[in-house]
Amino acid sequence: DAFKPELTVVAQPIRKFGERAVELLLDRLQGRYDGGSRQVTLQGELRIRESCIPYRASAKRARPTAR
Repeated sequence: DAFKPELTVVAQPIRKFGERAVELLLDRLQGRYDGGSRQVTLQGELRIRESCIPYRASAKRARPTAR
């Protein structure tokens, strides 16, 4: 691994990006779509690794001290 601790990332569906880009391009080339640009949203995946501290709902939160 290149980084220690391992970094938390949002994994992108690279293959699906490519597949969707080809579909959109073919739609234009074959005359099925001749409008403006389109927005495409694909679901990423959060991969939590060593660079994040696990969230614990029961952990006490820091409170400001009274002066």
